[in-house]
Amino acid sequence: MDHPIVNIYLNQAQKCKSIGQYIDLYGAYPSLMIFGNQKYTSMLGIVLTLIASAFTFFYLVQEVQELALKQLPQTISSEHLVQETAPFSLSNQNFTLTISVTNVQQNPLKTIDKYFTITVDNCLRTRELNATTNKIDVINTCVTYPTEACTSENFVTEIQKEYFSKIRLGTVQCIKKQFLETNPPILQGIAAGNRYSYIQIKFSACKNTTEKFDCAPIDDIKNELINGFYVVHMSDSLIQMSNPGNIQQNFIKLQFTTFSISASKTIQQGFRIIQSKTDTGIITNDIKEDLFLVQQQYQESTSAYNQDFIVQHYLILDNKYTNYSRSYIKLLTILSKIGGLWQLIFVIFGIISKSYIVTEMRLNLANKLFRFQKLESDLTQSLKKDSCIRNNIDKYIQKPEQKLPNKVLNILQFLFGFNKKRIKQLDQANQKIHESLDIVQIMRKFQEFDNLKQVLLTANQRILFDLIPIPFIQGEIPNKIDTGLNSSKKITTDINQHQNKDNFEKFIDAFKSFNQINDMPDVTENIGQKIINFLDQDLIKLFYQYQLDSEQKQIIQLLSEERNSKILVDQNYHLSESKFNLSPCNSNDKEEIQGVRIFLNSQSQRRKFCNQEV
Repeated sequence: MDHPIVNIYLNQAQKCKSIGQYIDLYGAYPSLMIFGNQKYTSMLGIVLTLIASAFTFFYLVQEVQELALKQLPQTISSEHLVQETAPFSLSNQNFTLTISVTNVQQNPLKTIDKYFTITVDNCLRTRELNATTNKIDVINTCVTYPTEACTSENFVTEIQKEYFSKIRLGTVQCIKKQFLETNPPILQGIAAGNRYSYIQIKFSACKNTTEKFDCAPIDDIKNELINGFYVVHMSDSLIQMSNPGNIQQNFIKLQFTTFSISASKTIQQGFRIIQSKTDTGIITNDIKEDLFLVQQQYQESTSAYNQDFIVQHYLILDNKYTNYSRSYIKLLTILSKIGGLWQLIFVIFGIISKSYIVTEMRLNLANKLFRFQKLESDLTQSLKKDSCIRNNIDKYIQKPEQKLPNKVLNILQFLFGFNKKRIKQLDQANQKIHESLDIVQIMRKFQEFDNLKQVLLTANQRILFDLIPIPFIQGEIPNKIDTGLNSSKKITTDINQHQNKDNFEKFIDAFKSFNQINDMPDVTENIGQKIINFLDQDLIKLFYQYQLDSEQKQIIQLLSEERNSKILVDQNYHLSESKFNLSPCNSNDKEEIQGVRIFLNSQSQRRKFCNQEV
């Protein structure tokens, strides 16, 4: 009796196994076959599959090309108001600023620091709450950036070098390179914010002071600066969303405005911060961020000369900034699109071809399983007209007149309702096929098969019938059949060879079988012997071995019992009669041993004969 704990453990293990089988998503299901294939194939289905594959492949190539070249990005842009921003530093790498002054004829003035001066300041205005007075204190601090005549060393980028290579640099003013590198100017916030940083460029007439006393006379200055152009070379950027790399395309913009010694002009130029985020990842996100400035607004105002400046130019940040987000198509998106396109094409082509393919399959299946009544010609008449016996044989075996026509035109006629008689025949065949595929009918056939076994086979035959081995598949096809193969292998080989023969060879085999069966006497064949022929030879050998061992054990047991009975005889009687009976007893024992040897030799000869027979 099993232990309860062991039973509980086995039950739990069985439940776990059942759960594992239930949740297995990759379990393989058996599939039925039709006409030797796992599915019914038709020429129309093959053509439509090739067309769908071509469409899908073309779309895949187009999408992969877009992925490789990074074309047509998905872009999202949004604008935001600026209150407080982080400091934006300006350097030679991301910003260009040069100033020059020309006369009306656009000839540069070389009288800087004698007739006029140019100053560049970076100012920071802060608003802070004074805890003592409970008022806002405004603090404005400026840092003056010294200027110098521009040289090629002031330009570091390729755009700067190419642009200024065409300009006379002696009269163009730049911020000193060393000062710019150590203390770059900053733009930050807006005028209404707590921190507001801007750049102020002032173009003024030269004035003598306690620190500067080399200015020209006032009349000469007025004559020199009576009118002209204030010129600024300043960097700007274009937004190129089609650029696979950075969306910015930097360039240098020339700006000029007129001036006069009799007026003061104020220029306010705003720059908008552009923030770009580009996702260049193929499978996962790979975001690259970039910040740059774009000129957004330009305003001028003129008033009477205030004795302070001729042109005052402010560079400030715009009160808005723009955020661009770009992303390119990813590999997973391409695969999902391909899958969706394939499903769409599959559904469309399925709607178009399903009726045709199903009708064609039903026709071929019905022709394989049934014969149909002829409508026009008689089969026997067609056989008489043909003088060639081989053609007659082919016609009879193939029976073309007893099959439904399955050409393309005939299938279309079935689809559109032509030839009502043929359609009725096909419907009857399909009805019979569906009835045969009913699960109740299938189970009934199995029951009938079991009943047939009970009627035709004896009890011993049924036991052996259940031991018939499953078919054997050889790894290699032998050149000739060995004599030791069993009957089941021979029969299987004969069936396969018969199926591979052509129509004429099949007819010859059928003709021979017909003559042999026709000449046989009216005697039922030995079904039991047929079952034995189907058994495995190893099992038959095992039966003979078991029989031999059983007979040997029985003989040994009989000899042992006989000897034990003799031992029970009275010992005194045995001793008294031992001399008298010694010779006969020994002779009897020798005779018994000799008989056992003869029996064993006969059994050995029988086993060898059986092995040879097998």
